[in-house]
Amino acid sequence: TRVGGSKDYSLGGLLATSTTTTGNTGTGEDDLISYSMPRNTLGADNDVLEITAFGTFADNANNKTVSLVLGSTDLFNTGAVAFRNQDWCLKSTVIRTGTATQKCITTFYTDYADITNIVDYVAGTENLATALIIKCTGEATSTNDIVQQGLIIKNFPR
Repeated sequence: TRVGGSKDYSLGGLLATSTTTTGNTGTGEDDLISYSMPRNTLGADNDVLEITAFGTFADNANNKTVSLVLGSTDLFNTGAVAFRNQDWCLKSTVIRTGTATQKCITTFYTDYADITNIVDYVAGTENLATALIIKCTGEATSTNDIVQQGLIIKNFPR
């Protein structure tokens, strides 16, 4: 879209949002909130996807692991940490660099001091011409050790 002068601007905005509270179930890894991104959502190089996921951890000493996944690519994984009664937030930016290549940076926010990795860069190799699942997963010991409260996905074409 051209807005005055000779500068081109691309408009983007909300692609999906969910506030369906979803917790893990017992032991093992469980899908929390997910979204099926249509094929070619990132249709041109330098298109951007912004993902925000957030939730809470139970007030116990159980090990808990949260992951943010695009297709089969782990954008971020906390590793097993005994979070206690904390809120959490993941913010990820995915930039298309080719039909099957992406640059992805994710930041994890919480007030838990023992987490060793709060920012992670990943070179993605997802085929963007196919539909892809964006999801958080939670792996813990007891039901609702990890609860996802929301997922927001924004798309910004170049």
